Amino acid sequence: MIRKLFAAWLTIFSLAAFSAQFQVTESRFRFHPAENGFSQFDLLRWKPTNSYSTGITVNFHGDVDSGTYCQVSQHCVTSSCFQYNSANWNSDTLTGLENSDYWTPKCPQSVKMGNSLAAISTTSSNGYRGIGIYTYTGEKPNGIGNAFFQPKHINPNNNIEGTYVHFSVSDAGSMRPFSAECDWMNDPTCEDNVRLRVWTNQLVDRSYTPPGTQSLQKVAFVLENDSNTIGSAFARIEYTPFVFCGGDNCVNRTNAVIRFDPNQGGAPFVGGPLLGGGNPTQSQGVTVWESYGPSYATSPFDTTWFHYEISWGDFVSTLRYVTSQTGQYNGNSDSDVAQIFGTNWNDPHSWRLKNFRYAQEVFNPDWDNGVKAYVGGHSNWMQMDAIKK
Repeated sequence: MIRKLFAAWLTIFSLAAFSAQFQVTESRFRFHPAENGFSQFDLLRWKPTNSYSTGITVNFHGDVDSGTYCQVSQHCVTSSCFQYNSANWNSDTLTGLENSDYWTPKCPQSVKMGNSLAAISTTSSNGYRGIGIYTYTGEKPNGIGNAFFQPKHINPNNNIEGTYVHFSVSDAGSMRPFSAECDWMNDPTCEDNVRLRVWTNQLVDRSYTPPGTQSLQKVAFVLENDSNTIGSAFARIEYTPFVFCGGDNCVNRTNAVIRFDPNQGGAPFVGGPLLGGGNPTQSQGVTVWESYGPSYATSPFDTTWFHYEISWGDFVSTLRYVTSQTGQYNGNSDSDVAQIFGTNWNDPHSWRLKNFRYAQEVFNPDWDNGVKAYVGGHSNWMQMDAIKK
């Protein structure tokens, strides 16, 4: 049955309105379709801005191939910008989901449409449901001309096409990642034992990356401080469990990174590889996180659990490190750190989840010459918990 999706696009959702789609409490964020009854996206759009409505938004990041002669507004969010397909076998093949409905970017004035897609599976013979995404660049699969939707043609993010599933929560209903109870005044272990734990269940069904291209699948989330009155009290934390690079001349990407702004701009960051097995990732003398699942993958993989943790003490250390990296402030000074992250930067209860994102990206500088590159996969469980070990 075709979902009543597009009629709900302009609705501003309260916490109660989308709690059935994903769960948000002070101590937990969870998207588990089999449990939450997930059945539709709240919004789909391409050529989007960085602003988001509360709910589940799919952003297709890229540009229309000039050879299609398709005229679009800056942000295409109407139903005429997408082709809906019900339970089509093609999306099952491309993302690994069974019985999935899917949407792909489409020219509003014609039948031309992209090969990238976002899919929903609400029923499955193997018990799995979830969100699938397939990101395609270059020549059409049939070899006749370029695909309709392609990587960005100009900076920023030149030659990158991305598909992003964005879970945005209201400030009032946000999860507090370091809110686990602990006797901070008398228990010295609180610094290490109060933690943010992230669980994801992901699959990469396929990837094709010839020399000079790169594909990846990642999860990312943004934490915001309550004292964000200066517009910079953010921490964008990004894990990339799958990255595959064709040849030796690819853009350099780490497997996990913490950036201290919401949109990965010019602010200092700290990052390193996902090592797995409970090993910590350390950078510049700072322990940034620990990965208890497998290390990152460089080839498609079956459904896999990934598990990351960040202690409050290590999070504070990264705030101090980034403050020092600005070249203007001293990270050992509490008042200097407050200049970057707000007066409540060192209060564990003042950090809240602003959004969570599941995404894929393809870097392809030769897309206009017909070079193909793509990645497809899905996730059926994404969860963050405020815990005390």
